Amino acid sequence: MAFAGGIISGYESNVIFDEGSEWAVVEADEFDRSFLHLSPEWLGITSIDPDHLDIYNDENDIRNAFVRLAKQVAGGNPVLVSESVPPGIIPGEVRYGYDAANDIRISSLGFSRGLHRVRVEGLFDNPAELRFSMPGLHNASNAVLAAWLCHRAGCTQEEISDGLQSFPGVKRRFEYIIRKPDLVYIDDYAHHPSEINALIDAVKNIYPGKKITGIFQPHLFSRTRDFADEFAKSLSRLDRLYLLEIYPAREKPLPGIDAEFLFDKVRLNQKSIVDKQNLPVLIAENKPEILLTIGAGDIGQMVPVVKQALIRNYG
Repeated sequence: MAFAGGIISGYESNVIFDEGSEWAVVEADEFDRSFLHLSPEWLGITSIDPDHLDIYNDENDIRNAFVRLAKQVAGGNPVLVSESVPPGIIPGEVRYGYDAANDIRISSLGFSRGLHRVRVEGLFDNPAELRFSMPGLHNASNAVLAAWLCHRAGCTQEEISDGLQSFPGVKRRFEYIIRKPDLVYIDDYAHHPSEINALIDAVKNIYPGKKITGIFQPHLFSRTRDFADEFAKSLSRLDRLYLLEIYPAREKPLPGIDAEFLFDKVRLNQKSIVDKQNLPVLIAENKPEILLTIGAGDIGQMVPVVKQALIRNYG
């Protein structure tokens, strides 16, 4: 049984149910502290970036929640922790990432026949090569975390390798909507500055020299306020930005916090605040080489409309 944070491609659900399975795999995050209801057999932590500051008092409060979760791991089992997390915070940590000092070390070998290849040391008895379709160093890191958890649950190296190669990905996680020589359109759920940076890094790595246009919908007034400078720095890495109004989700508006507040901080010449109705026209006027729709609000509902506008104007 598996509970994912997004819709799994091919299953069209975020839940995979297998009545005969003895394992339940849960993708949990720190929002509303609900992950503290879990007492996992094995635990992997991808990051503890400050987020959901409408729930937590500050960064230390977030860190303390992750420490508490780690202490709830059954039998004192080790916890796999990303190198992005400062060392010494999580009890029982085993560290993974690209630095040679990590317990589990990753080296990207690039793309071959549509698959991202990575070399992994410290995971199995011997160094191994893993392959999967998701681009980006962050996705390679996530794949290694998944491989470690599967290995701890009793999967063989061959089963893990086969599973990664056949994994179709998750909707709105670097999801290709259009992939043609003259046009690439990718939709992504990124809603935190570090996630936007990871997305842009992956695109620049795969498509060097291509101009990147981003449509970004900020999510939450409080997150936009708390990370405005970081968002602006991330979005300034684009070549063109279309900025939508903030998606409020569970919040009421905050005085002075709107799209213009963020817009003024972005250091781009080609930037616009737009409404959803005007986007197809703007896309028709400024044919992008690479287009990204970015955000965790209702921007995902716009993907079919944006796709059709691109198809009409590119032929």
